[in-house]
Order: sequence, then structure tokens, then C-alpha cells
Amino acid sequence: MFTFKELTDNDREIFKKIFQASIKEEFPEYSQKVQQYFMTDEYINTIFEGIKLGVFVENNLVAYIVTTKPFGGVVIIEWLAVLSSYQNQGIGTRLLQLVEQKALDAGVHNIQLQASKDTVHFYRQKGYTVLGF
Repeated sequence: MFTFKELTDNDREIFKKIFQASIKEEFPEYSQKVQQYFMTDEYINTIFEGIKLGVFVENNLVAYIVTTKPFGGVVIIEWLAVLSSYQNQGIGTRLLQLVEQKALDAGVHNIQLQASKDTVHFYRQKGYTVLGF
């Protein structure tokens, strides 16, 4: 059974652990320097300021989504990750839906994100439009 909940400061350390693991596993194209930056407390603190949701199985965090703080009616999804053993079970879709609802409740009219070539199809299936190249 999955438990979806807003992440709090009490979840920061468990989030940091899974976030760092997902950066190493899911983004091997990132240079060592970039990976090290993403693992700093300074960076973790900045991404912990926006909307942040996690999915737990028992007490284990298995997925998360974090956004910027809404500003000027816009929110940017910075990270969405689901541990590989939990993928293809609708978790990422549900996290996206929950963030969309929270954003709408906050008065947001535009949600933006960046996607890799491997994940752009996921967002297109959810109704997102590709802008740029």
C-alpha cells in the first residue's frame, strides 16, 4: 500500500538519501561536479521550499516530486522520481496529479518542467506540451 503525503522538515534526511541515490542512478550523464552540487545541503534546502510530496511504503520513501515555490502564477517541477522497482504502477502519474491540484489551489496558471528524451513521452501522455527544441 502506498502512502502519499506532503514532505516536511522531519522527512528531509530520508528525502536527501533517496534524492542523492536517484541522481546517481537516473542521471549518469551529469558530471561529477554537478552531482556533487545536487547533494549539498544548500541545494536540498532550496528545493525543499516549494511543493514537495513523497510516496511511502511502510516508512520507506519510494518516490517524490518537488517544485519551486509558486511565483507570478507559475510553478516549475524540478524533480519527479520513482525508484525503479516501483515504476509503472501509476505513482508518478498520481504525484503529478497531486502537484497539479496543489498548484491550482495556490492560483498557479502555468506549470513548467524540463524532461529528458527518455521521459518526455510520459509528460506528453499527461497533456503537457513541448516548448523549445
